[in-house]
Amino acid sequence: MKTTDQDRLLELDVLRGLAASAVVLFHYTVRYTQLFGYPVPPGIVLTRGYLGVEFFFCISGFVIFMTLDRTRRPMDFVVSRVSRLWPAYIAAMLLTYTVVHVFGLPGRQTTWVQALVNLTMFQELLHVPHVDSAYWSLQVELIFYCWMFLAFVTRMLAHIRMLLCVALVPPLVYFVARHFFGHELSFLAGTLLLVRYIPYFAIGIAAYNLRVRRPHPERDLLLMLAAVTVTTICLPWADSVLALCAALVFCAVARGQLHWLARGPLIFLGTISYTLYLAHQNIGYVVIRAALRFGIGPNTAMLLAVGCSIGLAAALTWTVEKPARSWLREMYARYRRAREVTDRSAASVPAS
Repeated sequence: MKTTDQDRLLELDVLRGLAASAVVLFHYTVRYTQLFGYPVPPGIVLTRGYLGVEFFFCISGFVIFMTLDRTRRPMDFVVSRVSRLWPAYIAAMLLTYTVVHVFGLPGRQTTWVQALVNLTMFQELLHVPHVDSAYWSLQVELIFYCWMFLAFVTRMLAHIRMLLCVALVPPLVYFVARHFFGHELSFLAGTLLLVRYIPYFAIGIAAYNLRVRRPHPERDLLLMLAAVTVTTICLPWADSVLALCAALVFCAVARGQLHWLARGPLIFLGTISYTLYLAHQNIGYVVIRAALRFGIGPNTAMLLAVGCSIGLAAALTWTVEKPARSWLREMYARYRRAREVTDRSAASVPAS
């Protein structure tokens, strides 16, 4: 059965929801234990759940390249990304800031000035604490968006395979400098060049090329192999396993073999995945700490945090994220229509 574009996006949403769930469970089990400790160990521990974030980057590679492949104007992409990211982010950040300041969370509090800097999503580059440490990945996403936007406006997207091959070189350079010469290269340059994360984005982009059947699909398979190889050389073994698994999963996505994932509960989880990621960590920690103080066991405390996080995520999705995104895009569409009418009117006026 042929998979439609809509089904394809649903599959990616489901994968995003599963990745977000892995991150949530990692934070509520491993990370909470490290930061605050449970009176007794929880019944479940997801040690590698943090790798769900790296899986997000594979999805972003696929989705952002797909978006740009269908984009006519640079501002279309800008509005698309701003409307997608910032409304939910601002709401979740303000909610997290308020909850942490009202109920307290040792070591996780920020000032209102630091919260304002967090509005940029570049607080880490600016050496300002995160309102919620889960926000670190948004800076990585934005840097990737900037590089892709630059490729779009310079008409280099047609050469994306070559660009990605070049982008896979800096991770190897950093690895050689560190392990053979004992020298740490520029942190800032490494951050901007995405030396830690570019292989994951490359896997997603190569998968999109396979999905739309670009000429020479073997080059995209080789690009995936190169990304997995770079990850294996430069990063811990868990990352290399994830990269290999992600390459296999995205090959299946490209071939239309995962449409069966698009089922009710998983679609719901995928729909709220972004707000769940934004709102779960510090607020969940507050819930767990409060539950433990009332004598509730760790497993039940975690379930309460999961339930609260899902409820908050659903509320943010349907009261902020979706309405704000629709409003911003409609306002931009009206602006474009008005601009086109003005341009046509100006063009119809005969020169004197």
